[in-house]
Amino acid sequence: MKRIHFFWTVVVFVAVFSFNVRAEKRPNIIFLLTDDQRWDTLGCNGNDVIQTPHVDSLASGGVNFRNTFATTPICVISRASILTGQYMRSHGIRDFNKPFTPEQMSMTYPSILRRHGYFTGFTGKWGVGAEQFNYDLYKDEFDFWRGQPDQDLYWKDGKDGTHQNVRMSDDADDFMALAKKSGKPFCLSISFKAPHGPWHEYEPEIFATIDQSKMPIPETFTKEAWDLQPDFIKTSIGANEASPARDFRFNKKTNEHHQHLIAQYYALIEGVDASVGRILDSLKKYGLDDNTVLIYTADNGYLIHDKGLIGKWLLYEQSLRLPMVIYDPRLPAEARGKVRTEDVLNVDVAPTILSLAGVNIPRQMDGRDLTPLLRGEHPEWPQENFFEHTYSESGRRTIPKSVGVRSDEWKYIRYISENPPYEQLFNLKKDPQELNNLANSPEWKTVLESLRKQCDSFRRSIKDNYPDYEEYQQEYIVKRTGAIKANNPVQFNNVQSLGQTFPAETGFLTCCELMMPTWGKGEGPCDVTAELLQNDQVLGEVTIKKEDIENTRVQRLMFETRVKKGKEIYLRLTPAGAVPAQHMAWWAYDKPLYSEGTAFVNDQPQSYSHELRMVFKK
Repeated sequence: MKRIHFFWTVVVFVAVFSFNVRAEKRPNIIFLLTDDQRWDTLGCNGNDVIQTPHVDSLASGGVNFRNTFATTPICVISRASILTGQYMRSHGIRDFNKPFTPEQMSMTYPSILRRHGYFTGFTGKWGVGAEQFNYDLYKDEFDFWRGQPDQDLYWKDGKDGTHQNVRMSDDADDFMALAKKSGKPFCLSISFKAPHGPWHEYEPEIFATIDQSKMPIPETFTKEAWDLQPDFIKTSIGANEASPARDFRFNKKTNEHHQHLIAQYYALIEGVDASVGRILDSLKKYGLDDNTVLIYTADNGYLIHDKGLIGKWLLYEQSLRLPMVIYDPRLPAEARGKVRTEDVLNVDVAPTILSLAGVNIPRQMDGRDLTPLLRGEHPEWPQENFFEHTYSESGRRTIPKSVGVRSDEWKYIRYISENPPYEQLFNLKKDPQELNNLANSPEWKTVLESLRKQCDSFRRSIKDNYPDYEEYQQEYIVKRTGAIKANNPVQFNNVQSLGQTFPAETGFLTCCELMMPTWGKGEGPCDVTAELLQNDQVLGEVTIKKEDIENTRVQRLMFETRVKKGKEIYLRLTPAGAVPAQHMAWWAYDKPLYSEGTAFVNDQPQSYSHELRMVFKK
C-alpha cells in the first residue's frame, strides 16, 4: 500500500510555522539515532528507574510519539529505511553487504537536503553496506563526515580514553562550529552505538549511580512463556545462539544476574542522554537553540529475556517498538508536551525531515509526513501497518522470516520460512505480552482471514524490488540442499570448478542462491562464471563479479530458464583466474544431508553437498 503523502511547499511550510521565508531561517535539524533501544527505556515513556532527563525535556517541550515501530527490526535494514523513507522491499537492502547505489544515495534525506542548500553532516554508525563500504560515496554526499561502516568501539583508547557517547557530542560541537560559519541551515545525523552490545562497555561513573536491585524483570521471563513459543523460534538465534539467553534462561542464573545485565544496558542509555545534554549545551553556545529541531529515535527495539529470548529480528512488540520524540522550539506553547498515540513508523522519519525543511517529499518514499501530528492536528491516519523481516542471511543465521500486520487491537504474523507458513494472531488489548496465539481458534477465524487479506494487500501494493521467494509460496517452490547452515568451506584454490547437482522440481528454474566466504578479504580474487547445465546442454550463464563476492553476501544467480522437470540439473562455478588459499570458497556440508544430488570438484562427484537454494516457478 502506498502510504498517503503530504507535499508541503516552502510557502505552505512558512505559513504554518509563521517564520521568515529567508533561506537562513529554515530550521536546523539534528537527528539522533540509538541502536537497539527499547521504547520503554525513557522516563517520558513511563520508566521510573532509568534516568533520561535530557530526552525527557525534549518530550516535555515537544511531542512524544508513544507508538512508534520499525518496519523491519534489524539495524542495517531499519537504517536503510530511515534514510530512504522506504520499506525493505522497496529499497532492496536485505543484508549487511549490499550498499546503496549512487542513485539510491542521492534520494536519501541528507542528500536531498544538501541539494536544497543544507549543510549536512554524519557521525557514528552508518550500517548500510558495511561489508562493502564505499567511503568515497558517502563522504562526497556530506559536508561533514565522521561515519563508521559498522559498529565503532566504545573505548578506542581503552578505559582511560573517551567513550563513544562523549565522542558523539564532541563531533556535534565540531559540526556546529563549521555549520555556523557556512551560514546555511544544517542537518546533522548522529548515530550512536549505544545501547548495542557489548553492554559491559558502559561509562563507569554512570554505572556506579544505578541501583541494580531496581532493574525490571520481564513478566514473561518464565518457563511457561518459553513453552508457548513455536519450535523454530526456540532454535532461532534469539534463543540458542545468543549466550545471554542461554545463560540466564529459567533458573540457570538468578534474577540478580539479569538485573546486572539490565543495569549495564541502562547505563549505556543514560550515557546517550548525557550526550544529548551536551549537544543541547552546544546549541546554546552557538546561539542555534531557538531554530533547531531535534528528533530522537532508535533503529529497533530489543527483547531482553522476554519470553526467554534476547535480540531483535522477531515481530514481537519488544523488538518492533521504538522511542520517538520530536522537539521543535518554534512550536506554540499549546502544542508542546503532547503525547501522540497514532501508530507511526521509522519510514516516516525521512519525509518528516524533508517537510520540516520545506522540501517536497519524493513520491517513491513509503513513509508519511508527521508534521501535522506535530502541530496538533488530527488527520486521517492508517489503522493498520505492514511489517516484514525477510533478511537474506536468515538461512545461515536461523532468523525466522516473517511478514505481518499490526493494528491498535490486533497483530497478525506469518512466518514465511516455514512450510506451510506458520501463523500467529494476538489480541494486543487483552494479551499485550503476546502469549495466547489465537490463529487456530474458530472464534477468531473472521479476524484471522481479514488480517491475512490485509497483509497480502500490503505485500502487493509495495513493490518488491528484491523478493525473498519463500514469501511467495503460491508462486514459487524453494528447495534447499540442507536445512541447517553449512560449516565446511570448499576452496576454489587449485581447482578448476566446483559444482552441485539437483533435480528440476518444475519446468522453470528462476534462480539459485549460495554464499561464498572470503575469510574477511573484502572481495573475491577474480570473477566467477556460473553455468547451468542439463543433459550436457548449457541452459544459462551468469557472471559473479569479484567485487560482489564477500563473506556473508548471498549470491543470487538469476537464470529464469525452462528446464526438463524431474531431470538432473548441474550448477558449475568456474573462477576466471587463480585463487590463493583462503580467499574464496563455496559453503558445503561435512556430511551427506542431501540425497537428491551431490557436490562436484573438477566435474567429479563428491560424498557431500554444497549449500544451495534453488527457486522454481510453479
